[in-house]
Amino acid sequence: MSSPPRFQTRPGPAPLTAIVVGTGAMGMSWCRAVQRHPDLELAGLVDADTRRAHGAAIRLRRPDLPVAGSVDELTQVRVDAYINATPPQAHFEVTRAALRRGAAVLSEKPFAASLAEAVQLTSAARTAGLLLMISQSRTYQPGLLRLRELVAGLGRLGPVSTELSLAYRVGGFRAAMDQPLLLDMAV
Repeated sequence: MSSPPRFQTRPGPAPLTAIVVGTGAMGMSWCRAVQRHPDLELAGLVDADTRRAHGAAIRLRRPDLPVAGSVDELTQVRVDAYINATPPQAHFEVTRAALRRGAAVLSEKPFAASLAEAVQLTSAARTAGLLLMISQSRTYQPGLLRLRELVAGLGRLGPVSTELSLAYRVGGFRAAMDQPLLLDMAV
Protein backbone atom coordinates (compact mmCIF):
# COMPACT_ATOMS: atom_id res chain seq x y z
CA MET A 1 0.00 0.00 0.00
CA SER A 2 1.39 3.41 -0.92
CA SER A 3 1.58 6.30 1.51
CA PRO A 4 -0.42 9.46 0.83
CA PRO A 5 1.37 12.29 -0.97
CA ARG A 6 3.13 14.87 1.19
CA PHE A 7 1.62 17.66 -0.87
CA GLN A 8 -1.85 19.00 -1.56
CA THR A 9 -3.92 17.32 -4.23
CA ARG A 10 -7.20 18.45 -5.73
CA PRO A 11 -9.92 15.85 -6.16
CA GLY A 12 -12.53 15.96 -8.86
CA PRO A 13 -12.85 15.80 -12.60
CA ALA A 14 -12.20 19.50 -13.35
CA PRO A 15 -8.97 20.25 -15.20
CA LEU A 16 -6.05 21.67 -13.25
CA THR A 17 -5.42 25.31 -14.08
CA ALA A 18 -1.87 26.30 -14.98
CA ILE A 19 -0.13 29.60 -15.54
CA VAL A 20 3.05 29.57 -17.60
CA VAL A 21 5.69 32.03 -16.42
CA GLY A 22 8.13 32.96 -19.18
CA THR A 23 6.93 33.10 -22.77
CA GLY A 24 10.18 32.55 -24.63
CA ALA A 25 10.78 29.39 -26.67
CA MET A 26 10.60 27.01 -23.70
CA GLY A 27 7.55 28.75 -22.27
CA MET A 28 5.72 28.47 -25.58
CA SER A 29 6.50 24.74 -25.65
CA TRP A 30 4.94 24.41 -22.22
CA CYS A 31 1.91 26.48 -23.27
CA ARG A 32 1.27 24.16 -26.20
CA ALA A 33 1.74 21.07 -24.02
CA VAL A 34 -0.77 22.42 -21.48
CA GLN A 35 -3.27 23.23 -24.23
CA ARG A 36 -3.00 19.69 -25.65
CA HIS A 37 -3.48 17.94 -22.31
CA PRO A 38 -7.11 17.12 -21.49
CA ASP A 39 -6.55 17.41 -17.72
CA LEU A 40 -5.01 20.89 -17.87
CA GLU A 41 -6.31 24.35 -18.66
CA LEU A 42 -4.02 27.25 -19.55
CA ALA A 43 -5.27 30.01 -17.23
CA GLY A 44 -2.76 32.80 -17.86
CA LEU A 45 0.68 33.94 -18.93
CA VAL A 46 3.32 35.82 -16.98
CA ASP A 47 6.39 37.44 -18.48
CA ALA A 48 8.51 40.38 -17.34
CA ASP A 49 7.94 41.66 -20.89
CA THR A 50 4.14 41.88 -21.04
CA ARG A 51 4.25 42.71 -24.76
CA ARG A 52 5.87 39.33 -25.34
CA ALA A 53 3.20 37.67 -23.16
CA HIS A 54 0.40 39.36 -25.13
CA GLY A 55 2.07 38.21 -28.36
CA ALA A 56 2.26 34.67 -26.98
CA ALA A 57 -1.46 34.74 -26.17
CA ILE A 58 -2.19 35.77 -29.76
CA ARG A 59 0.08 33.03 -31.19
CA LEU A 60 -1.76 30.52 -28.98
CA ARG A 61 -5.05 31.79 -30.44
CA ARG A 62 -6.06 32.89 -26.93
CA PRO A 63 -5.97 36.71 -27.06
CA ASP A 64 -8.37 36.75 -24.08
CA LEU A 65 -5.84 34.95 -21.85
CA PRO A 66 -4.96 36.96 -18.71
CA VAL A 67 -1.42 38.34 -18.90
CA ALA A 68 0.81 39.94 -16.26
CA GLY A 69 4.39 41.04 -15.68
CA SER A 70 4.83 39.04 -12.46
CA VAL A 71 3.25 36.18 -10.53
CA ASP A 72 2.05 38.64 -7.88
CA GLU A 73 0.13 40.70 -10.46
CA LEU A 74 -2.10 37.89 -11.75
CA THR A 75 -4.24 37.57 -8.64
CA GLN A 76 -7.67 37.45 -10.29
CA VAL A 77 -7.00 34.01 -11.83
CA ARG A 78 -7.56 30.74 -9.94
CA VAL A 79 -4.43 28.67 -10.38
CA ASP A 80 -3.48 25.17 -9.29
CA ALA A 81 0.06 25.17 -10.70
CA TYR A 82 2.69 27.44 -12.17
CA ILE A 83 5.11 26.30 -14.83
CA ASN A 84 8.35 28.24 -14.42
CA ALA A 85 9.97 28.54 -17.85
CA THR A 86 11.99 31.65 -17.07
CA PRO A 87 15.75 32.01 -17.48
CA PRO A 88 17.68 30.41 -14.58
CA GLN A 89 18.45 33.68 -12.79
CA ALA A 90 14.69 34.20 -12.28
CA HIS A 91 13.87 30.67 -11.06
CA PHE A 92 14.23 31.40 -7.35
CA GLU A 93 12.03 34.51 -7.21
CA VAL A 94 9.36 33.11 -9.53
CA THR A 95 9.14 29.79 -7.70
CA ARG A 96 9.10 31.48 -4.30
CA ALA A 97 6.29 33.83 -5.40
CA ALA A 98 4.26 30.93 -6.83
CA LEU A 99 4.61 28.94 -3.62
CA ARG A 100 3.52 31.99 -1.62
CA ARG A 101 0.41 32.10 -3.82
CA GLY A 102 -0.35 28.55 -2.63
CA ALA A 103 0.16 26.71 -5.90
CA ALA A 104 2.25 23.76 -7.04
CA VAL A 105 5.28 24.55 -9.22
CA LEU A 106 6.90 22.74 -12.12
CA SER A 107 10.18 24.49 -12.92
CA GLU A 108 12.59 24.10 -15.74
CA LYS A 109 16.12 23.18 -14.76
CA PRO A 110 18.37 24.22 -13.18
CA PHE A 111 16.40 24.22 -9.94
CA ALA A 112 18.14 27.29 -8.49
CA ALA A 113 21.39 29.24 -8.74
CA SER A 114 22.76 27.74 -5.53
CA LEU A 115 22.24 24.92 -3.08
CA ALA A 116 21.11 27.47 -0.46
CA GLU A 117 18.33 28.70 -2.77
CA ALA A 118 17.28 25.12 -3.53
CA VAL A 119 17.09 24.35 0.19
CA GLN A 120 14.95 27.47 0.80
CA LEU A 121 12.51 26.55 -1.96
CA THR A 122 12.29 22.92 -0.85
CA SER A 123 11.62 24.02 2.71
CA ALA A 124 8.94 26.50 1.60
CA ALA A 125 7.19 23.82 -0.48
CA ARG A 126 7.30 21.27 2.34
CA THR A 127 6.06 23.77 4.92
CA ALA A 128 3.15 24.75 2.66
CA GLY A 129 2.44 21.14 1.65
CA LEU A 130 2.85 22.02 -2.03
CA LEU A 131 4.30 19.99 -4.88
CA LEU A 132 7.55 21.38 -6.29
CA MET A 133 8.98 19.56 -9.31
CA ILE A 134 11.95 20.16 -11.58
CA SER A 135 11.62 19.13 -15.22
CA GLN A 136 14.06 16.72 -16.77
CA SER A 137 12.41 16.48 -20.16
CA ARG A 138 14.95 14.19 -21.77
CA THR A 139 14.19 11.31 -19.40
CA TYR A 140 11.50 9.89 -21.68
CA GLN A 141 12.96 10.60 -25.11
CA PRO A 142 12.42 7.60 -27.40
CA GLY A 143 16.14 7.01 -27.97
CA LEU A 144 16.90 6.90 -24.25
CA LEU A 145 13.96 4.60 -23.59
CA ARG A 146 15.20 2.24 -26.30
CA LEU A 147 18.73 2.34 -24.85
CA ARG A 148 17.35 1.35 -21.43
CA GLU A 149 15.52 -1.60 -22.99
CA LEU A 150 18.65 -2.79 -24.80
CA VAL A 151 20.86 -2.42 -21.72
CA ALA A 152 18.32 -4.27 -19.56
CA GLY A 153 18.60 -7.24 -21.93
CA LEU A 154 22.37 -7.52 -21.46
CA GLY A 155 22.20 -9.00 -17.99
CA ARG A 156 24.18 -7.88 -14.97
CA LEU A 157 26.35 -4.86 -15.72
CA GLY A 158 29.50 -3.52 -14.14
CA PRO A 159 30.39 0.15 -14.18
CA VAL A 160 28.85 2.13 -17.03
CA SER A 161 30.23 5.41 -18.29
CA THR A 162 29.12 7.93 -20.84
CA GLU A 163 30.55 11.10 -22.30
CA LEU A 164 28.92 14.04 -23.99
CA SER A 165 31.00 16.11 -26.36
CA LEU A 166 29.25 18.99 -27.97
CA ALA A 167 30.23 22.31 -29.49
CA TYR A 168 27.59 24.14 -27.47
CA ARG A 169 26.92 27.43 -29.22
CA VAL A 170 23.72 29.11 -28.19
CA GLY A 171 22.44 32.61 -27.65
CA GLY A 172 20.21 34.14 -25.03
CA PHE A 173 20.81 33.67 -21.31
CA ARG A 174 22.89 30.53 -21.89
CA ALA A 175 25.56 32.59 -23.66
CA ALA A 176 26.21 34.46 -20.39
CA MET A 177 26.65 31.31 -18.27
CA ASP A 178 30.14 30.27 -17.18
CA GLN A 179 29.43 26.59 -17.90
CA PRO A 180 26.25 26.60 -20.03
CA LEU A 181 26.15 22.92 -20.89
CA LEU A 182 26.75 21.79 -17.32
CA LEU A 183 24.42 24.35 -15.73
CA ASP A 184 21.64 24.09 -18.32
CA MET A 185 21.52 20.31 -17.99
CA ALA A 186 21.71 20.33 -14.18
CA VAL A 187 18.57 19.51 -12.28
